[in-house]
Amino acid sequence: MTEMFSTLGTWNWLIFGVVLMALELLAPGVFLFWLGLAALLVGLLSFAINPSWQMQILMFAIFPAPAVPLWRRVALTNKAVSQSNPKNRSSTGQARCGSTIRSGVSPAPTRRPAAGSGSCRPMARA
Repeated sequence: MTEMFSTLGTWNWLIFGVVLMALELLAPGVFLFWLGLAALLVGLLSFAINPSWQMQILMFAIFPAPAVPLWRRVALTNKAVSQSNPKNRSSTGQARCGSTIRSGVSPAPTRRPAAGSGSCRPMARA
């Protein structure tokens, strides 16, 4: 098993990173993206400093850890900007039905609220 890890080379990390990012296209959720980015970063650093296989695996384990909180912060500020966008508001200042923030998963379709109800309800699925 140790022999397998000791043969990890720069190109293996780069290929692994590209494969993980390609898998992110099939299963969106931004999780595999960070792992793929970490693998690419380990591969690029392996070109420059040639670390041991233990250090390569340690770098691969550490690099995605700060990415999740950073991405969450960016996503939350994006959400605030999107909600303050006047195109997502009706003339009364309330968010329009169907003006949801998309995060990779489509929300249930909504219909216009009944007069005076003030909220959108999911459509019944057939």
